[in-house]
This record gives sequence, structure tokens and C-alpha cells, in this order.
Amino acid sequence: SALTEARPFGARAAGAVTDAMAEPLVKRPRPVSELGSRLRVRVLRASGLPCCSGAVDVEAFCCVRLPPARRASFETEQVALNVDENSDDTLAFAVWHGDAQELLAYERGDDLEFEVSFCCEAWFNDAVQIGVSSLSHQLFDCAGGFDGSLDLEVVCSDELVFAPGQAAPALVVTVEVLPPKQDMEFVEMPTVGVVASGTDHKLRGRAVEVGPAVVYVSEPV
Repeated sequence: SALTEARPFGARAAGAVTDAMAEPLVKRPRPVSELGSRLRVRVLRASGLPCCSGAVDVEAFCCVRLPPARRASFETEQVALNVDENSDDTLAFAVWHGDAQELLAYERGDDLEFEVSFCCEAWFNDAVQIGVSSLSHQLFDCAGGFDGSLDLEVVCSDELVFAPGQAAPALVVTVEVLPPKQDMEFVEMPTVGVVASGTDHKLRGRAVEVGPAVVYVSEPV
């Protein structure tokens, strides 16, 4: 008779794989970006911010940027803080009503960085960082983009202390990946670091915006 391998009751033969043992596969959304894609970003609201009761006319703004190599960023307008009446006047929120802004230098895989800051005349208009956050490209480079809230990592100075146990401040944003502009031509060419050579800058006499791997060439209107 045929010999069989002796093994403890319930044990599986070496190499046997069952559905119960297999790791579940995480299906990631398919990216929608392509060469020359743009981002449309809108900052809507920041909540859970310190109230700054000792200062007057404090305003908040948010800086949005791609990785430093892209040299692409924008700042929202400065808006007044509103006291959160449900927080015993210890917290505040800010609301932005401006239009969405576009970032032209997006490349697939770039994450977005957000930085909320305060400024006021009493501080000689110097900006004080309050919180920062990062949004993974996997969450917005997909059909439908991103529309939601991000936790802000508190980075403010000792003058603006958050209460112990207080929930992290939050930032509400929308991010959408747009196709390339129809009036733009995209020409890939090697670059030196993040700056193309002088010849590349004079490409057909048109204005260029240089990224680390692609030159964006503006077509005449």
C-alpha cells in the first residue's frame, strides 16, 4: 500500500495554502493622473484651533504645497478666527470662502502638504505655525478625488498651548486631479537637478516651467 506522511491531527501538508490562510488583497483605486495633470485644491475649514484670547485681530491662513522639488504651492487668504461657543471660549475655527486653486506641477506619486498658521499685527505680522498635515496621493489621485477632513499635527509654540486631552485640530479640504490643459504642450527632457539647462529654458522661445523630469511648455494663446 502507498505510504503517507505522518503528521499531527489538524496539521496541513507543507506548501498547502487555503483561502483562510491567504492574506486579504487590498484593492487600491486606479490613479487617474497622466503626464501634465493638474490638481484643483480647495481649503474649506479648520476647527479645534487655539482661541488666542490674549491677542486681537488674529487671522488664519493655510499653505498648500507639493514636494519641494516641484516648487508649486499657494496660500489661502487670511481670515478671522471664530470662537467655538461649545468650547468655553478656548477653541476657535476658521472658514475660507475663496475659490479652488490649481497646482500645475503635479506628478503621480506626489503627496500634498498642508500648513495652518496664524498672524496678527501684535506679532508684527509674523506667521506662527499651528498645525501641519499630509495627504497621500493614493487618497486623491483616483476617480472622485478627495473630499474630507485631515487631522493636523500640532506644531505651535508655547504661547499657544492646547488643553490636555484635547482632540487634534482638523482641516477640511477637497482635492481633484485634472487633465492637462489643452493649451499646453509637454516635452520630456533630462534636467540637471531641478533646473534645466539654459538651452532648455529657451525652448522655441516659449515660457517654461521646469520640474525634475519634465518641462512644461506654454503654447501661445
